[in-house]
Amino acid sequence: MGERALIFAAGLGTRMKELTQDRPKALIEVGGKPLIDHMMDYLEAGGVREFVVNVHHHADVLEAHLRKQTARDILISDERGELFETGGGFLKAQVLLPKDEPVFIVNSDVIFEDAADHGLTLLRRAWHDEDMDCLLLLIPTEYAIGHKGAGDFSMDENGKLTPRGDAPSAPYIFSGLRLFHPRLAQGFGLHRFSFLEFFHKALANGRLYGVPYSGRWVDVGTREALNDAQHLI
Repeated sequence: MGERALIFAAGLGTRMKELTQDRPKALIEVGGKPLIDHMMDYLEAGGVREFVVNVHHHADVLEAHLRKQTARDILISDERGELFETGGGFLKAQVLLPKDEPVFIVNSDVIFEDAADHGLTLLRRAWHDEDMDCLLLLIPTEYAIGHKGAGDFSMDENGKLTPRGDAPSAPYIFSGLRLFHPRLAQGFGLHRFSFLEFFHKALANGRLYGVPYSGRWVDVGTREALNDAQHLI
């Protein structure tokens, strides 16, 4: 389980302003290394051996960079013609992913620095197929770097998640890394939509769970957060 992972790298990166005028956000460098290389290094350290990367914004530039990664098995999910966002992006890439087992899915603009356990190890260990369709790696809100939100979820003693809703805050935010079973995507047609729709379906079925992460984590979504990531690296 989990030897192939999907990395979302097709976004427009508009919050990075001029930094993404000639490149995708996934190629912005932190500590002298592109974000997507940090992510592939991290996934590889957790046991991933094959990568699927979706491309759209400056797709040719990103593909040229990935072709240089000759020691890695990388497949491209091409969204040049139409950007499907994260939910549709998964459906577009699904032909390149395992059909009947959970798969790791991650955003390309986050950086992890592990504590005792690798994030992928935590997800594998916590996965219970009979109870779950989606398992999220969660960051305690007060320890999130580069993220200004009020939190996404509360979690009970069994790891089952409740969204923040109208509450002023919640104790955990979603890290961008998840273990996802493709059965949750049944009934969805290929179109442009957010991955949140999968979360909503899993919540409605009582099958969305989380596991807390104790390492350091940076959401590199803005110019300001880029400085935080530089300090972490």
